Amino acid sequence: MALNNIIDCGLSTPSMVCHTHPEPANNLSVCSYNCRAVKNSIMEVRALCTQFDIVVIQEHWLLPSELAILSTVHNDFHVHSTSAVDTAGDIRSGRGYGGTAILYHKTLSNVANVVECNTVRCTAITVGTNVGPLLLVSVYMPTDYGNSDDIEDYLEVCASITSLYSLVDAVNLLVIGDFNCSTYSRFYSVFQQFVEDNCLVCADLTRLDLNTFTYCRDDGC
Repeated sequence: MALNNIIDCGLSTPSMVCHTHPEPANNLSVCSYNCRAVKNSIMEVRALCTQFDIVVIQEHWLLPSELAILSTVHNDFHVHSTSAVDTAGDIRSGRGYGGTAILYHKTLSNVANVVECNTVRCTAITVGTNVGPLLLVSVYMPTDYGNSDDIEDYLEVCASITSLYSLVDAVNLLVIGDFNCSTYSRFYSVFQQFVEDNCLVCADLTRLDLNTFTYCRDDGC
């Protein structure tokens, strides 16, 4: 089970878990999981729901008509989700291997609000905390295939999140997910600028030791 990149909101957090202080809860635990087809990993996601207050997932691979499956993962959790596939027209478009979602415990219902994003690569909610509203975004960033469109897509998603943060009534931002970016990636300068523009801290680089990994390829490398 591989956890993914987290951009920290600046609140006190150990490792890959971000703890804030919402009401009525004294502590809020958040985790991220790239499930790569939730139909095949429901048990894993359900297990995470027993350990965390909020479970953020990427690559659920669901069509819009299938998003209700996420509501069956755990009876104690609400779900806000986005499909990466557009089925509005006669021709299906979009990347079927994407999709993001946020599962949050029902005890947070009175402090959590759904936020609509203008990109299929993100899902967002706000959560009330004792230091003000937190905007929490689950993101599945574009993959670098070596062409100019990839850079433009990456810039567009970063701009979308930045714009959302400026529009939403939130004082802190937590962006969690699969950034498809490493320090040697073409995307890294864009990623760094996004972090700087939003006064964020990259938890992967600042709070994990050198022996920690957040991604494992199918071939094990």
